[in-house]
Amino acid sequence: MQKMALLCLLFAGILLSFTQNSGKGFSYQAIARNSDGQIKAKEQVEVQFTLMPGPQAATPAWQETHSVLTNEFGLFSLVIGKGTKSGGSATTFADVDFSTAEFWLKVEIKDKGSWQQISETQLLSVPYAEVAGNAQAVPTGMIMAFAGPKDKVPSGWRPCDGTPLNRSQFASLYAVIGF
Repeated sequence: MQKMALLCLLFAGILLSFTQNSGKGFSYQAIARNSDGQIKAKEQVEVQFTLMPGPQAATPAWQETHSVLTNEFGLFSLVIGKGTKSGGSATTFADVDFSTAEFWLKVEIKDKGSWQQISETQLLSVPYAEVAGNAQAVPTGMIMAFAGPKDKVPSGWRPCDGTPLNRSQFASLYAVIGF
């Protein structure tokens, strides 16, 4: 019976799929200009990024600031996700769930002591790349054979042995199987 239970492992990898992103961030590059349109060459600038889960969202999912030195052309490069958290509902950048919405990125630069918005645009690639990078190798609820000792069962897998599971703790499974 023990071998049968191990061969009928259910829920392969479903329990650890909390759809977090990699937390690595993504690259951003721009040329800094002041409110008069003049290039800010070799200047320290403050930049703020806000990730909104939709164009009409009231609460940002993530907001961070960076202080960066521009080059002689006003160019700067940095990684969104590696700045100083300044707001948003996510505790860390890795907690931003890019699979839940079409995210918009608002970019602001501090000029003369106040934030000036320089762009707001929908992210078209990064969220999908993050979702794909964290995609499950095995779909929720799939039954898979496992030929190994019970103490080597992969983390997050459950044996298909009739053991009752908490409906709220295993909500993604119950949503798939329809019970």
